[in-house]
Amino acid sequence: MIHFDDEKSKAAIKAFTLSRDDIEMTAAALRYDIGLALKNDERTSLNLLPSHVGLPSGNEQGDFLALDFGGSNLRAARVRLANGKATVVSKKDKPLGNLTGASTTASELFDFIAALVDDAAGHDHTTPMMLGHTFSFPSKPTDDGDAILQYWTKEFAVKGVEGQKVNALLASSLEKIGASNIKPVAIINDTVATLLASAYTVGDTFMSSIYSTGFNVSYLERFGGKERADILDMNAGGFTKVITNYYDQHLEDETDRADEQKLEKMVSGRYIGELMRLALADITRRDDLPNMTSSDVAAIYDGNDAGKKILTDILGDDTDEASQDAAMHLAEAVLRRSAALAAAIFCGTLWHQDANIPQHIAVDGSLYKKVPLIQNTVHDTMTELLKDEPLNMRPDIVTIDDASLIGAAIAATMKK
Repeated sequence: MIHFDDEKSKAAIKAFTLSRDDIEMTAAALRYDIGLALKNDERTSLNLLPSHVGLPSGNEQGDFLALDFGGSNLRAARVRLANGKATVVSKKDKPLGNLTGASTTASELFDFIAALVDDAAGHDHTTPMMLGHTFSFPSKPTDDGDAILQYWTKEFAVKGVEGQKVNALLASSLEKIGASNIKPVAIINDTVATLLASAYTVGDTFMSSIYSTGFNVSYLERFGGKERADILDMNAGGFTKVITNYYDQHLEDETDRADEQKLEKMVSGRYIGELMRLALADITRRDDLPNMTSSDVAAIYDGNDAGKKILTDILGDDTDEASQDAAMHLAEAVLRRSAALAAAIFCGTLWHQDANIPQHIAVDGSLYKKVPLIQNTVHDTMTELLKDEPLNMRPDIVTIDDASLIGAAIAATMKK
């Protein structure tokens, strides 16, 4: 019968446990790094990318195409905007499958994307249509409304895209299939899209986050009123001033881009399952454990029948009850650390904004939406960190369905 090494189990749980001081220090470091980044000080670990988009007025209207390319599942839609309400009229989605690796070319990837956009447009090759594109990888906006991919993240490695204009690649593929009537006119990050969607439909939103396969934050930078306000993509996943543990370092050693996206590898759904697997492998002294997902970790924490089956599939059906209980506590620690770090990033950004006004933080992403422990821990951690702040500086967190698609459409109409 499998029995966890008690000392190793306790040590693993402790390794994923942050103190209040740890969390507050992380928030303060994030605030400091934002200030450095705004001064172009090379000591920062953040790369604040301008979106060249401010807040919507609420008067944007019309029908637009929207594309959401943020991970392994691609979505395209027709979105209708009217009087502060956004409606997804039609939507198509399709997994990228094996089109994410180094064996795929830029043409192959964007031909696939163009075909899905064409489906969302109903194969209409005559009606002029403007398309907003949510592209959720580190990119540098260009003066013509396009953006250049700086580098892939989330284990993407498609050749011929880094250093290229993304919407230009998409436009070329659309022309190949006779859909040159579709004009990609705007490209933004998914966090920017989420902020736009919430500001348009809810109002009083000045910060947003994607908390799913990846993790990122955008916020409205007012520049002290000295220049036009702009929504900045923080690339928060690349923040490095965090306390790591043995399993984080092990994960760094096995990824293609070691020492990049350090925070994302501690917080996001793409990596939480692997951190849990590495910890379980250490505790059980086994190197043959199968891959795990963030959904697996959440189910193990829940301790329901599905979670017990997942644990059995991973460890075998002869794991004793005490070890099953230890696995639940380990899963809880991995998830709580993720949420506490996310909350620290939110609070550090709020401290930088220093905005003593009622506001919302818009959060999109399955990890946040589908795991109550994540939601509760983010709320409780922020409440603790902000307990001495004015009440107005304690924002509500809102979630917006189809935020990336709606935000992309809003960006397109702002380029109209």
